[in-house]
Amino acid sequence: MYHLHRERHGVLGFQPTGTFSGEYTEIRGTGTVKILSVLAIRSSDGKVLGKAAEKLSAMNDRDLRLIASLCDRITADRGTAGADIAFSLITAMIVLS
Repeated sequence: MYHLHRERHGVLGFQPTGTFSGEYTEIRGTGTVKILSVLAIRSSDGKVLGKAAEKLSAMNDRDLRLIASLCDRITADRGTAGADIAFSLITAMIVLS
């Protein structure tokens, strides 16, 4: 489970509530935080982001890697049609999971 908090400068951040142990969980947690940070750019609704965090925690590693890759595309190509398509794909994957 992840908690949403607003940092001093108005940037949304996500903190894991449990203690991670081992490389596997650290990578999975880092990917989820990256995904939620990209989603927070388009939506500031904490309830929606919380639900997305729940769905992401239940996803398999393959889907998480795909979504994280799409997030990299959004970060690299902000404001382009490619970034918009990547965001639509991410949204569909999370909603349909």
